[in-house]
Amino acid sequence: MIATGKPGKIFLLDQEDLEKFNSVLSQDLQEVDVLNAMQVIGGVFGPPAYWNGNIYVAAISDYLKQFTIASGTISSTPHSHSSGIYSKRGTVPAISANGTSNGIVWALDISAYPVVQQC
Repeated sequence: MIATGKPGKIFLLDQEDLEKFNSVLSQDLQEVDVLNAMQVIGGVFGPPAYWNGNIYVAAISDYLKQFTIASGTISSTPHSHSSGIYSKRGTVPAISANGTSNGIVWALDISAYPVVQQC
C-alpha cells in the first residue's frame, strides 16, 4: 500500500501488518521524498495514482511525476515528469486504461481550491 501527505513523501506500507502508531520508530517499509520544482520537499495534497508498476504524484508547486515500483521498492527519483508545473496544491492524478494497455494519466488541477482564512 502507498500513502502520501503533508510531509511530502511517498510511504510504502505493508498492508498485511500496518501496526499501530509508534512515536519512536517508523513502521513503514520505505519513504521517498517528493522534491518539488524548487528541489525542496513539498507537501502532497492529492492522492497518488498507481498503474502497471508506476506511481504518479505531484507535490505543492510541482510537476506530475512518475516513480516506478518493482520488487517491493519505489524508485528514489522520478522516472519522468510532466512538462508543466501545477501551482499551489499540485494535482490529483487518475488513470484510464484497457487493462495493462493504452494507459492515459489524467491530471486534475486543484490549484484553484480555496484556502480557508481564519479570523
